[in-house]
Amino acid sequence: MDLEQTTILAVDDNPTNLEALFDFLTRHGCTVLLKSDGAKAIALAQRRRPDLILLDIVMPGMDGFETCQRLKADEATKAIPVIFMSALTDTVDKVKGFAVGAVDYITKPFQYEKVLARVKAHLTIQKLQRDLQAQNVTLQELLEREHRLLDELRLNLSLALPHELRTPLSVISGFAQLLKMPELAENPAKVMDYAQYIHANSLRLQRLMENTLLYAHLKLLKYASRDGMNWPVHAGISTKRFVQAVAQQYAQAAGRERDLRLELKDAYLSIAPNNLKKILMELLSNAFKFSEPGMPVTISTSVNGHLCILSIRDQGRGMTREQIENIGAYMQFERREYEQQGLGLGIIIAQLLVQLEGGLLSIDSQIHKGTTVSLVVNCTTERPAVHTQRSCLWFAESNLAQKFHATGEQRVIGYRWRKMSDAPGLPETAPLQTLHAAAQPPTILVIDANQQNRNELTQLLTPLGFHVLEAVDSAEGLNMIFDSHPALILIDFQTLEMDDFELSHQIRQVAVVPPIKILAVTDMLPAIEQPKQLAAVCDALLAIPLDSQSILAEIQRLLGLETIIPSEPLAELESLASPSLLVLETLKQFALIADVYAFEQLVEASCLENPELNPFAERLLSLMKDFQFSQILRILDVCIRQKTSSQEC
Repeated sequence: MDLEQTTILAVDDNPTNLEALFDFLTRHGCTVLLKSDGAKAIALAQRRRPDLILLDIVMPGMDGFETCQRLKADEATKAIPVIFMSALTDTVDKVKGFAVGAVDYITKPFQYEKVLARVKAHLTIQKLQRDLQAQNVTLQELLEREHRLLDELRLNLSLALPHELRTPLSVISGFAQLLKMPELAENPAKVMDYAQYIHANSLRLQRLMENTLLYAHLKLLKYASRDGMNWPVHAGISTKRFVQAVAQQYAQAAGRERDLRLELKDAYLSIAPNNLKKILMELLSNAFKFSEPGMPVTISTSVNGHLCILSIRDQGRGMTREQIENIGAYMQFERREYEQQGLGLGIIIAQLLVQLEGGLLSIDSQIHKGTTVSLVVNCTTERPAVHTQRSCLWFAESNLAQKFHATGEQRVIGYRWRKMSDAPGLPETAPLQTLHAAAQPPTILVIDANQQNRNELTQLLTPLGFHVLEAVDSAEGLNMIFDSHPALILIDFQTLEMDDFELSHQIRQVAVVPPIKILAVTDMLPAIEQPKQLAAVCDALLAIPLDSQSILAEIQRLLGLETIIPSEPLAELESLASPSLLVLETLKQFALIADVYAFEQLVEASCLENPELNPFAERLLSLMKDFQFSQILRILDVCIRQKTSSQEC
């Protein structure tokens, strides 16, 4: 132990002993105080509070025993260790010395190395005792703080939990009672409104339960051993596309689209998309909840080397430093003053998820000025390499789509939803009134590395009214899924098998109604044999080589579509005046690639040049509005054949 900054009081009636102790101890860095009698020693100890006292026993007047006894009786000096110095060796004297409070004995004449060893030992013990006392004080303060937090937690639970359960249950129960009224049978609009209220509040209950279970699961993961765990490696997620899609969707559901501000620099994050989405939704929920409508909520990203900093900033009521330090599960501040939903789990769930992904979450807040929550995760500015995917042809012959649409025997000209409520891409909180507006042509996402496969499917499906998106790999496909919410995904089963079906799990996590369907193709028997296990990773499986009829039949079955059959004979249109052969062939090219704008512009321009084409144009434009590309192509093919035949004649 280092003796510097240590103060020792030596008490002895022999000046020679005091001088020897002074010289020896000061050489080792001690500050040494000297006194020759007990009364003066007590006064000096009360004033200077030395770290240790070396006390002679045999002194005139007040001896060492009495001096020690008085020191131990004084609150200011009782903790100072006292080592007796004496030539007395009788056991009775030593017992008496320990009885009055001494911690050790040093016999005279002094062996200075032993004196130094005893001094260091008892100073070390003294320091440890002081540290222990300081820790006890700290622990006591922490215990008192935990008691306060526990009282606050009990109050929050007693106030929040019944309210969070009772409010949605009351709404569900009340509107369910109204739906039982016979007169509502003649008012379907009210039935839909009441159903929407029931649906929205059931989702509120569902989120409450899911967050409670998720918090418990994350706490278990935090303290569980990671040995032997295989954490999936996730493809890079584009911050610009992913964050924008999630933020805009949530802002729309919250009715705060105009308040959302996006300042995004693109980077690719190594994080599970469903975890990132949950983090964003919980932090955005707090930002919207604790700021007034009309106040901006800004999401920004910045890149520093291999780190991406994603921040969500609001201009709400803010938090104090103490409140930030006390953030935890089921903790809500000032709930008695402010009405607010939730159980206080959002930010702690976000924090645990960020930690699980190897990142950091920080909070900066000022009262009445707002709060900024930032998360820091690993990233790269370049798109990361993905698993190599095989280049397997899905079709037995090329140009299958063109041959399919060229046959006059094909009677189906398109597909549509049997019911408007079957239209996909709706968030779980979308009101029923928006169903009609959302009933657009089905969107199909094709994920495959082979461009020929993607081209064939695009040329097959687009003329039938489908909106086709293409992705070369699972990473690009995942970004498109969160951007566009396709109704169905066509993908090679081997691509799904990569990363232990993690892509399937992520697709299943996308919260749209109805869920996104997965149609997988394969040229080999999957390793999964149980139907329930197969259903967890895809909804249907088609064998390679594919044919047009089997693909269309499976898509129709999975999406619940009905076919569109031409309602009037082609002969009626054949008799109408039609544009020139060049115009017809150009219109066919626009129809094949579903370029609606260019198609309509050319049709309208042709009518301006020749008003006799108006009936023909009106029919084409009517079919285009219904996305009946197949019917349009059939009409154009017939007209092209007629024009070609007349020119040959």
